Amino acid sequence: ANDANRVARLESALEKESAMSTATPSEHGTDLSVHSGNKLSTKAKRRIIRIKSTMPEATTTVTNDFQGLDEALFKIVVMNCVAGGEIDYPSLASDKPCFGCNMNTSVLADYFDAASCRWETLLTQPWELTFNASRGPQMRKNSKRMSTTFDIESNPCHVSFSEHFLVNVGAASRMWSVYSGATKQATTLVEERVKDDSSKRRLSRSMAAHAARSLITTLPYAIENHSGINASYSLYNDQSIFELPTSSTRFFRFELFPEKGSGGARKYGQDVKHAKSISIYVGSTKICIPDMDREASKARSVHYIADMQTHVFAKVVKRGNS
Repeated sequence: ANDANRVARLESALEKESAMSTATPSEHGTDLSVHSGNKLSTKAKRRIIRIKSTMPEATTTVTNDFQGLDEALFKIVVMNCVAGGEIDYPSLASDKPCFGCNMNTSVLADYFDAASCRWETLLTQPWELTFNASRGPQMRKNSKRMSTTFDIESNPCHVSFSEHFLVNVGAASRMWSVYSGATKQATTLVEERVKDDSSKRRLSRSMAAHAARSLITTLPYAIENHSGINASYSLYNDQSIFELPTSSTRFFRFELFPEKGSGGARKYGQDVKHAKSISIYVGSTKICIPDMDREASKARSVHYIADMQTHVFAKVVKRGNS
């Protein structure tokens, strides 16, 4: 409710500012009016285009899914964004249009701590930004030159992070370097061997796509059976049971969380709506792992298989690519 009221107040202030700057000449360089202090002939044919937008909240999450990983890096939340703009053509034949625009918003950011599998605060306080731009005739008399003004106002930006954030960003940067290097090398080899332009473009895209697929794995989780006993497993909210013979490895991924529209969304940390759980069946015994992500930092567990009179150890570990 507070955010909605703030957006309404900012929008109302923007409308009042636009109306005042259009009705009276202004001496302020960042007003939305693009003809401040200049009188135009009433006979001139003018065309004015005004745009106004409000956005209560928008979230962008950056993840690293190279080489089999599926980890969030950080997310940026843009809140209470109010923007307005005006383009003024003094006459239909004029080649010097004028414009004015302004925007005000607040930014929040979190980073993902892979050690605790939780979102941590990156910006401890909302970072408020105001941007103004205008282009119009100069205020001096007898001058035909156009003047363009940009103004950016920024409140203090308070940042807090741990070494885990720097490690994750550095790893993602190195993986991107490997990926882009492989793509560039594949494109160069194709261009050297093929002379026809159309075939060169087609093969270049094919080689680049193949290089990308070789570096990206869509199954970030795996289960290995070293117990010497055949087993089976099932995933959260899935009735299917998959066989897991001894000395075998099976890769899998959890279904995306359903959202509005088609497809799904990736969720991490506190945004996860249900735990990524898995059930392992050994004989008549059921071994439940309630959350794969959280169990990675815990010690191994022991389970007694009654019908075989033996013990089975279960441990969740996090390795290079799964």
